[in-house]
Amino acid sequence: MSEKDESGTPITFSKEEASRIREAFAKHSEHLICPRCGGAMKAGGPVAGGGSIAPVHEIRCDACAASVLASAGR
Repeated sequence: MSEKDESGTPITFSKEEASRIREAFAKHSEHLICPRCGGAMKAGGPVAGGGSIAPVHEIRCDACAASVLASAGR
């Protein structure tokens, strides 16, 4: 289960954490590791983009359910 703040909103990755995940995804890394808990992260199918716009994927941690949006670029 993901961490939540006092209002119940899921805690997001810091800018630095999100940037590292996006960089690894853009390099087509097969082993994405969650900077929050060390769990394995997996990319889901595209949630946006397509055509002339690079697809955007949700990258989610299996262990803590934290996620970030990322594009592999073209």
